[in-house]
Parts: sequence; structure tokens; C-alpha cells
Amino acid sequence: MFLSLRRREVGAGAARGRSSGGSNSAGGAPFSPLRLTRTVRAAGAFARRLELEAVHDWHDGCVNTISFTEGGDQLISGSDDEKIVIGRWETGEVTLRYESGHTNNVFQAKTMPHSGEKNIASCAADGQVRMGEIQEGGTVETRQLAKHRGRAHKLAVDPLSPHLLLSTGEDGKVLEIDTRSPAVSELVRVTRPNGRVVALNCISLSPASSNLFCVGGGDSFCRVFDRRMTVTGDEEGARVREVAKLCPTHLREGPALRLGLSITCTAYSYPPPTTSNLK
Repeated sequence: MFLSLRRREVGAGAARGRSSGGSNSAGGAPFSPLRLTRTVRAAGAFARRLELEAVHDWHDGCVNTISFTEGGDQLISGSDDEKIVIGRWETGEVTLRYESGHTNNVFQAKTMPHSGEKNIASCAADGQVRMGEIQEGGTVETRQLAKHRGRAHKLAVDPLSPHLLLSTGEDGKVLEIDTRSPAVSELVRVTRPNGRVVALNCISLSPASSNLFCVGGGDSFCRVFDRRMTVTGDEEGARVREVAKLCPTHLREGPALRLGLSITCTAYSYPPPTTSNLK
């Protein structure tokens, strides 16, 4: 592992692999980032060594969201108890617990990039997208940024911006929110050919380009949109163009299509170049 990492960092072997035009069974040039990912980072030997490190009792209801803060030393979680908690994953020490301002189950909570872990975006079953701003002294002020009709399931934050986030909900809409402005832009409203709204459960930004995002929801399709490709819509305003619509072949038609299948999670994988790297 250490030899592969060192050679990848200095580019040793990658040029040789490209000049020969060949590749190996792991994919990519010898010691390339792709090979390192497939043979080391995703190695089964490491997965089998995973163990339960700790259990932390932070909430009085179901925990629906948990993620690392930007610094990596703490976790942020949200729950049916409508509270958001930040705590240290090693010790279980709670550094902050606050009322989110939501009136129903919190489905996702994320720290905004480049905010010093002081700004926390959240969405919930009440349809609200809210921002919690940590003040000096540890108090938290919360405010509503936007509201979906129906539950708001997921958020996506732009890793390059401390102010921009996207939200999605059961109204089939993707909202673009700038936390500095009260205006909210509706990027997408996903519908079926018959005009019925597709309730959206998930959203993910491409790590290669934050202009690309994919959504999934109340049918078997994963849809990819490009924020740069704006099209003129009807009286409801502008939309962004759908650049891909992906679905496993066996789920496109026939009995499988009538089962009412839905997508609950979409994500871009690494390395991230195109829509082919979706999960």
C-alpha cells in the first residue's frame, strides 16, 4: 500500500502505462489514482478489518442523518426529535445541541463549506430548508431559507461556495438557494410524460463539476441536469436542461415499471468525470 501511494504521488509508472497503451486487470496505469482506488482504498482486506468503534446516545428519536463536519473530528446528526447535534466521534462528547426550528423530523443536516463549521443547513419533513448560524458563546440563530410543498428529503452543498446549496423534495422541485439572498430559484420540476410530479428523494453534486447534479425519486430513473444549460420554460420560469436519464434496462418497461419502484439514493463515485460514474 505505501509503495503504491508513494509511486502514485510522484507519478512513477503512470507515464509508462500510458506510453505502452496498455492497462492491467485493476484498470488504469500502474500506480495511477484509479488503480490505487480499486486495489487499496476499496480493498476487501481493509473492509473486513472494520470494527464498531463507538455508540453515542445523542437523540430521543430516530437518527435520520449523520455526517462528518468539514474538519473531520466531529459528527453532525439530525433526528425525529427535531434537534441537531454536533459531537466528537471519538469520545462522544456533545459540543452543541440545538433546536433546529423545524416542526417535523429532520432528514438532513450539513455544515456549509468554508464557514468554519458555523453555518448548518438542514431540511425536514415539514418541507423547510433552514440555516442554523452558531454565534459567539454557542447560541444558535435559525432561519428559514426556502420551503417545499411536501417533505424536503435531501440537500447538496457546493464545495466551492459557503453560500450556495440545492434542496429537493416531494413536490418534484430542485431549489437553488443563495443564503445571502431571500430569493430562491427553481431549477427543476421533475414530471412524468403524463404530467404527474415525480417526488424526489435524493440529490448529489458531481465532484468534478458542481454544475452537474443528479436526482432520484418516485420512479426508476436517475436524472442528470446541468445548471449551465438554462432553457426557457413556461409561465413558471426558467429550467435547466436534462442531460441524461439513466435506468437499468430491466426496469425501463413491463411489469417492473408497474411495481412503483423508486430511487432513494444517488451519488457520484470517484474518479468523477461523467454521468457514467453514478451509483
